[in-house]
Amino acid sequence: KEHVSALQATVILQGCYCDRVCHHLEMQEKKGCQDSDNIKLNGDGMPRLLTSDEVFEKVLQYQEHQQAKAAEKETRKAAWEARTQEMTVWIQEDEARKNRNKAKTEQWKVAVKEWK
Repeated sequence: KEHVSALQATVILQGCYCDRVCHHLEMQEKKGCQDSDNIKLNGDGMPRLLTSDEVFEKVLQYQEHQQAKAAEKETRKAAWEARTQEMTVWIQEDEARKNRNKAKTEQWKVAVKEWK
């Protein structure tokens, strides 16, 4: 009986381990497929005529995808640079505002001292 219960415990532990490893593998596969640039023109392993219309269309789609990605990257970069410029101007204006507020506060303190 002890031997049977030991075997059952082993099977349970192995099942838990297999579930965890399977989940980890699924997550890795999902992560790898999200934005992959590795597009296979011939995914089934069968020989293809590289000048066929189907292969040519896939190549064109791939090139369009790459160009769209590059254009999107340039757009994001331009937006980031514009935001950086705007933030620089805002920081300077904020510093000027803080200095004006400090000056007004000092004037107020002097006026309060004179009043007392």
